Amino acid sequence: PLGNVMLICSFLFMIFAILGTQLFMGRFFRCEPHPDFADDQATAVYRGYNQTFCEQEGGIWKNPSVYTANFDNIFRSCLTLFEVATLEGWVDVMLNAKDATEEGQAPIRDNHPEAALYFVAFIMVGSFFVPNLIVGVLIDNYYVMRSSLDENFYLTASQKDWLAMQKVMMNSFQSILAKPEPPKTEYKLRIHIFNFVQHPSFDHMVTACVCLNTMVLCLVTADSPTSYNKVVEYITMGFSGLFTIEAILKMVGYGLRGYFKNGWNQFDFAIVLLSDVDAVFLAFPESDLGEIGNIFRVLRVIRILRVLKVTKGIRTLIRTLFSSLPSLVNVASLLFLLFFLFALLGMQLFGKVRRQDNLNRHANFEGFGHAMLLMIRIS
Repeated sequence: PLGNVMLICSFLFMIFAILGTQLFMGRFFRCEPHPDFADDQATAVYRGYNQTFCEQEGGIWKNPSVYTANFDNIFRSCLTLFEVATLEGWVDVMLNAKDATEEGQAPIRDNHPEAALYFVAFIMVGSFFVPNLIVGVLIDNYYVMRSSLDENFYLTASQKDWLAMQKVMMNSFQSILAKPEPPKTEYKLRIHIFNFVQHPSFDHMVTACVCLNTMVLCLVTADSPTSYNKVVEYITMGFSGLFTIEAILKMVGYGLRGYFKNGWNQFDFAIVLLSDVDAVFLAFPESDLGEIGNIFRVLRVIRILRVLKVTKGIRTLIRTLFSSLPSLVNVASLLFLLFFLFALLGMQLFGKVRRQDNLNRHANFEGFGHAMLLMIRIS
């Protein structure tokens, strides 16, 4: 099946390559001044010449070094489309196509803006449809193998033991994550507080406060006035106070042991504690702690994670992801091996190539570290 998919992908690439050759063949050329007389003014003047006048004035009619991608033949078109499919530098190719006029004529800015539709259509096919098609075939084959073999056929013996142990631990945590029991006390106030914090509307109200607090954090801008920032800080302190009251109510209603028995409550308490420390820094701005204060300001964002305990679907996804860690480790190891091999191969083939426009100090094969980073960038 994968061979059939690759055949379809090659067929789609060939169709766009032929279309690109018909539309843009020989139209990416422009006039460049002789290197001995090249400067910004001469370049601007020469780029307005057509091929005939360019050669008469001693210029060079060529594809500029910045726009090495072109559609002058079917092979070059395929390479250009492969570059566009990687979404690396495709904007320059599209702009060059929009400026194209007739063969032998100087380009005009935005001469054919409709040429952008060609690249948009190809990106939809080459960058989104084709990869998803390949992934779909791989997943389909995976489920075929899974149905014919053991469910965990892709795991080693030690990984299967680890997964079985995690399932046992998750089952044992069900009692810990269960809803707390009503307090056995004669104090009616505590019973009322317990019923209040157990009501679904209470969780919805806390979730709404978390979302509103996150929206308030998004209102801060770099050029906002001091008075505006003060209002935002006071609102943030108010939300911190609300979350602290929520934690206190739950401690009273559940009891300290019942409150800290639940893992989500432990997570909420840690966030509330960090929020209170941040509120203290906001209340006393003269106590400048430098980087420590910045860390607590950044940690305000983690309040949005409290929404996870309300959305059951996300919690299920997190448990599924945790159970899939062994298979993810195997896949990551395979990907690292492939990156490692191609990085070494790139060092052997291109390690001594002179730096130029796209092969610079950030992207090169001169060392193993740079080669690995470049492989990640290309992927």
